[in-house]
Amino acid sequence: MLKSIEIENFRGIKHCKIEDLSLVNIFVGKNNSGKSTVLDAIYFGCKEITGLALSTILRIRCQREVGGSEIWFGYNPEYYININLKFEEEKFTVRLRKEGHTIISSCMHGTDVKDMGRYSFSNVFSGSYTRPVLKIKGTVMNYCEKIKIFPSLRRVDDLTKDLDELLGRIKLDLEKEDDFRKRISEIYGETRCEFIPRPERRDQKTLVFEQDKYRVFAEFHGDGVKRGALFISALEVLNNTALLIEEVENYQHPEALKKLAKNMVDLARKNNVQLFITTHSYFDALKYFYHSFDPEKRRKEFRCYTLEREENGVVNVKIEENIDNIIRTIYGS
Repeated sequence: MLKSIEIENFRGIKHCKIEDLSLVNIFVGKNNSGKSTVLDAIYFGCKEITGLALSTILRIRCQREVGGSEIWFGYNPEYYININLKFEEEKFTVRLRKEGHTIISSCMHGTDVKDMGRYSFSNVFSGSYTRPVLKIKGTVMNYCEKIKIFPSLRRVDDLTKDLDELLGRIKLDLEKEDDFRKRISEIYGETRCEFIPRPERRDQKTLVFEQDKYRVFAEFHGDGVKRGALFISALEVLNNTALLIEEVENYQHPEALKKLAKNMVDLARKNNVQLFITTHSYFDALKYFYHSFDPEKRRKEFRCYTLEREENGVVNVKIEENIDNIIRTIYGS
C-alpha cells in the first residue's frame, strides 16, 4: 500500500503532505482546497515510475493542449515539482524540472536516480520516453502499473469505452461475471450487462444494460448506473493497486449510493485495492462509506482527511474522526 504522499509546486499546491494512508481514504474540503490535485498527483507519481504519464493525466483533466508553465505552482518553473511517494517498504521521488524548452521527469529511488522521459515545454502532450531499469520490487511495480483514476467529469464516449474494456475482461471470467451481476443487481435492481450488435451496424458490438425484458444501449443509459458499474467492474478486475475516484456521489440516488459504498469497500478489501475518494457530501457519500466498517476495522482501514488551503498555496491536511468537524469542513457550519 501507499502509506504517504508529499506534493511540492504541483499545479495549485505549493506544499501538501498526507500521511498514514489506509485501505479507504476519503478527502473532504471546500472547492479549491486541493482535493482533485491530490488525486492527480498520486496517479501521476505512480504512473510516471512505469511510463510517460504526465500527458495522460492532463488529457484526462484538461482535454486540451497544455503548456509547461501551467503545471507549476504560480506558473513558475524555476522550482522543482516533487511528488514524494512512500510505500510500506520503499520510497520514491518523481521530479519535474525545466531545462531549456524541455521538461525532464526523473525518478529517485534510494541512491538510484534515472531520467524517465522528456516533454515539450510548449506542449506537454508531446513527449518521449525510454524505460530505464529501476530496482523496484514487483509489488510496487504492479501497484503503479495498474493504478486507475476516474475523474468527476468524463465524456460519454470515454466513460463507455472504459466500461467496455473492463466488462470485456470480466466476461472472460465466469466467477467474476456472476459476482459483478449480483452486485450491480443489488445496487440498481435486477440488471445484466451484455454486448450485442448495433441495429444499423451489425459489424459493431456495443454494451447494453438489460432490465426485465428491455435493453438500453450504454451510451443512452443514465450516468448513475454507468458510473457505478464502472467502479464495481474496476474493483472486480484490479488487485494490489489503487483506484482513485473524484466525487463518488455524482449521479447516484442516495439508496443506490449506500449499497454502492458497501460493495466498493467489500471488493477493495477482497482484492487489496486502495481507494482514494473525494466528496462534497457528508450526508450521503462519506456517511455511507463510514458506516460500511465496524468500529474495529474502521480504525485500521478507513481514513477521512480534511483539506484546507492557505493563501500561500500550502494545503493543510488533518485526519478527522469527529463527524461534527467534518460537517463544518464541508458545509461551513
